Amino acid sequence: MALTDPARELVETLALLSEEPNEKIVSRLTSRANVEPWSSSLFSIIFEIIDRSDLVISEVKKLPLDQDVMEDAIRSLKAIRAVFANPKVLDQDINQLRMTVSGANATVLKMLSSQIRENVSYHKLTKEEREEILQDVNDLFGWLIDLQSDEKSFIRQALIDGLARFIFRLERLEWVGSGYVLEGLRDVIQAYLALEGANIVDDGGDELQKAILSKCKATVVRTLSVLDIVKEQTDRADWALRAYGAVSALADGSTTVTALLS
Repeated sequence: MALTDPARELVETLALLSEEPNEKIVSRLTSRANVEPWSSSLFSIIFEIIDRSDLVISEVKKLPLDQDVMEDAIRSLKAIRAVFANPKVLDQDINQLRMTVSGANATVLKMLSSQIRENVSYHKLTKEEREEILQDVNDLFGWLIDLQSDEKSFIRQALIDGLARFIFRLERLEWVGSGYVLEGLRDVIQAYLALEGANIVDDGGDELQKAILSKCKATVVRTLSVLDIVKEQTDRADWALRAYGAVSALADGSTTVTALLS
């Protein structure tokens, strides 16, 4: 199983951003990441790069490095972070970005990647695995949209919104990484829990509600399986490990996911 880590994924995202030819950063993202100019989707990618930088900084601080080496590494990471935290980042061009996110600063990330991976790692999705999950999730999403058009449901809408955000992350995997995709399952699982909880309150539960739960449950279990969550052993994946066990237990009818996943 191929593994990746937040440092490696950050390097790969920065490499995509700093490729030739020179152009405005906003143009690079809107055209290659397929997002609208100045949209929330565009800013979500920028914010993820900042969040990923913060995560890597926190993980570097945990490594058994000499103090001067750690300080140099954190300085490089903060320099990268500052580029994207700059309110005018989208007005800059690729050549300006490249000065900071390549060279020595990128090398630091590559050198620390293997050490960070010992503490935080993710299954690196292949193109085929991503397409498999996307097909499955899009099928569920379309099915729920059709149901929602006939009969409105607040809880069902929360699940639809969570799936939409998850699909966005999957479609832009190369820009944000597998870790970003993994965390995108949170919204889906939380909405599923709400749906499952509502069904418990109404012990009768009509046939449509049962069908929705069954289809959602199957999709979540298959997605978690493709992501190899059951093999992850990191704090970062702890919630997903519990989700895998909880949803799997629910799938065989032995318990309810609500009791196992908070």
